[in-house]
Amino acid sequence: MNYKVSRCIVEETFLSYAKEENLSEICIDCYGGINNITFSTNVKNAFEKLNYSALKNYPRGNSLKESIKSYWSRRVDLSFNNIILTEGSINGIYLCNKLFLKPDDNVLGYTPQFPEYAMDVKMHGGNFNYYALKEENNHVFNENEFIKLINKTHKLIYLDNPNNPTGQIISLKQIEKIIKLSKNHDIVVIVDEAYGDYMNTENSAINLINKYDNIIILKTFSKFFALAGIRAGYMIVPNNFYNLINKISNPYCINEIGR
Repeated sequence: MNYKVSRCIVEETFLSYAKEENLSEICIDCYGGINNITFSTNVKNAFEKLNYSALKNYPRGNSLKESIKSYWSRRVDLSFNNIILTEGSINGIYLCNKLFLKPDDNVLGYTPQFPEYAMDVKMHGGNFNYYALKEENNHVFNENEFIKLINKTHKLIYLDNPNNPTGQIISLKQIEKIIKLSKNHDIVVIVDEAYGDYMNTENSAINLINKYDNIIILKTFSKFFALAGIRAGYMIVPNNFYNLINKISNPYCINEIGR
């Protein structure tokens, strides 16, 4: 099912496409997970100039992390110890659950939501509790109702923003309210921003990474950048989580072509 996303949050590339195609609006499908609208010419040029001799070596170096730092530099000052490379955002989900969850641990999310996360929680023997978005309210997220469900038995909170599949956005103010309360209960909040590049950058939870030590943000190049086939993404983590997650992650995440 497709849900309309406000034009004010759609990047210039999409607005240009709409103008060229004489479209009054663009529908972004936050369920299928593939961007069929735009594909950067920079990617095509990069493949044409690819040095195939690099494939004989294991992927290494920090050039991709440098690019990620630069991308976010207008909003936040990131260090290499804030960035962990992943094979798409799904790999970040697996790493978080592997690190934090034990059998019978409780996790709080909401529904509808990316179903793979709840499935992985159950694979670890955990319990996925959820707040149900109400159809009569157009599935709008109400942080006050959600907060009432948070308690000290929860190990993790999972929020996807924008929501998959509705495409609706939780404001950074709402996110911070949840993070602040969760910190009092020693709960880690995972913000899955697989579709986050469709939002204005000021609404990303990455803006809070140097303010709170109980948040993890998941990002991917699959959606907005139309690179699902490369399997590339990254996690933004506070310094206190970097070594822990790095120990259980693949040191060669994202192959040399993807990087």
